[in-house]
Amino acid sequence: MVSDAVQAEVAEHISELQHLDGVRSSVQAYAAGSAAAEAVGRQQSVSVKTVFFVRHGQGVHNLAAEHAGHGCTCTSDGDARPCPYMDASLLDPCLTELGRSQAAALQGAAIDARPERVLVSPLTRTLETAALAFARVPDAPHEAVEDAREQAGMHIR
Repeated sequence: MVSDAVQAEVAEHISELQHLDGVRSSVQAYAAGSAAAEAVGRQQSVSVKTVFFVRHGQGVHNLAAEHAGHGCTCTSDGDARPCPYMDASLLDPCLTELGRSQAAALQGAAIDARPERVLVSPLTRTLETAALAFARVPDAPHEAVEDAREQAGMHIR
């Protein structure tokens, strides 16, 4: 049984995919391991492309929030604590040593996934994660997709 949170995340990713060039509007997504995904995988007449979403490893910006003891406070009414993400050096942070280890730990899963290509945000932490996670999959070209870039929004001043 797939949790409501996972189903909501899948729905969010479907919405995000609609903005990428070349993606048909009939995209259907299923949580890996769900009964629906298994059923689609068994259908011989269906052409299936599997898309894996990988979150970047721990970045320097994650440590800033950890050290501050709280996350973003920019939209919290009445919270006088400074937002840890307002530091300009955190707009495009690199991975920490732990983040690099987390990304490298995905190499086995990346090999098993047999990706045709790796689409990645052009941010430093995501490029590093992709390079490390897919290091043992040399035949899958990496493509930085501007539309996949996280928006810093209120943290740009």
